[in-house]
Amino acid sequence: MTRSDRPEATAAFTCPASTHDGRCMLEIVVARSTTKSAAAINTAVVVHGAISEKDFTDVRTSHPGRHITLDDNVLVLWPSRGA
Repeated sequence: MTRSDRPEATAAFTCPASTHDGRCMLEIVVARSTTKSAAAINTAVVVHGAISEKDFTDVRTSHPGRHITLDDNVLVLWPSRGA
């Protein structure tokens, strides 16, 4: 797993997904002040907050092969198979 080196990504949340393409954009989105909550359950993640289409696209690019949805202000990185 590659952790972001951007200063706004804090150690308060660590992405449970095992593979990333470059920086973990999910960690960066979670660290923003517009994010209300984030919960990791095994390899799934649920994020509540103001999430833009760009954030959504960036997270999808950062996690190739994972199913990711955005509904209103809830972004979900669904569990990987076998998790």
